[in-house]
Amino acid sequence: KDLVEKYKIDVNAIQSLDDLDAVFQTIKDNEPSMSPLGRGLSGPMDVYQWYDKMGDKYGVLPGYDNGLKLDNLYETQEYESTVNKMRSWFKAGYINKDAATSQVNDADMVKAGKAFSYFVNNKTAALDSEMRASGRELVVAPLMKETYSTTSEVLTGVWTISANSAKPERAMMFMNLMYSDPAIANLLQWGIKDKHYVLNAENTVEFPAGVDSKTVAYSNQAWLIGNPLLTYPFKTEGADKWILTKEANATAIKSKALGFSFNSEPVKNEMTALKNVTDEFAKGLESGALDPASVLPEFRAKLKSAGIDKVIAEKQKQLDAWAATQK
Repeated sequence: KDLVEKYKIDVNAIQSLDDLDAVFQTIKDNEPSMSPLGRGLSGPMDVYQWYDKMGDKYGVLPGYDNGLKLDNLYETQEYESTVNKMRSWFKAGYINKDAATSQVNDADMVKAGKAFSYFVNNKTAALDSEMRASGRELVVAPLMKETYSTTSEVLTGVWTISANSAKPERAMMFMNLMYSDPAIANLLQWGIKDKHYVLNAENTVEFPAGVDSKTVAYSNQAWLIGNPLLTYPFKTEGADKWILTKEANATAIKSKALGFSFNSEPVKNEMTALKNVTDEFAKGLESGALDPASVLPEFRAKLKSAGIDKVIAEKQKQLDAWAATQK
């Protein structure tokens, strides 16, 4: 936020990836010690999605609908245009040079003063949680205006019991508490009351006196702990955070494939081969470190050889069968 104000950047004017070019150039010209865009463990292609990724991105649903017809994401013009944009940013010096190999969280790059901005999934009170993660005041420029609900996101953070669990019944009992007992949920989320957090009169929490996000001895992410709706919001998130979250969930545009989950067992060998190919190429392309002009055709060819068409055909077959049961 301090740099946005310093250079009079109009955040409201940022409506697309193209609108970021001039912003990043301003930062590059005036703040040579930091990357305009931090690219670490996640990045633009992980959150800037115009499609339902259908779990694994091997056969996606463009526009969250597309008449339930799957496409090869990596063959789409949208994917090519986006990796070309990332390449132009990388060549211009807008993205950190180690983006293809960095294992640092994007927020930590901002926290360390090494990056000006990063991409993140937007949600209710997202700005506050990112400010606590980065330890800095931030502003947000939403690039996607609608909220979508997909099976992949619904399944994020779902807890399961290992087949090798010594006491699965006891594990299930504890998981039930995670989803039903506010005391357990808040212990997992915030730690010990009056040590790691204090509770305010309006049922929000904040750090104890003399403690901040950098020095608190316990931290967690609400989506990890079972039912986050049972936890106290942080003071700056507002007491109505979970009310607004429920409203956002209720009004979200449902993907036409919401509820479908792909069983990859019939193509498990192809799935392994495809993961090896994407591990080799995707992050390099999507961070701008690799040149799409020469590398994207090779990436696409190797995906073909690894069996992406077979996987998409199997997923389409299962999707069609699932759709028939929804009518």
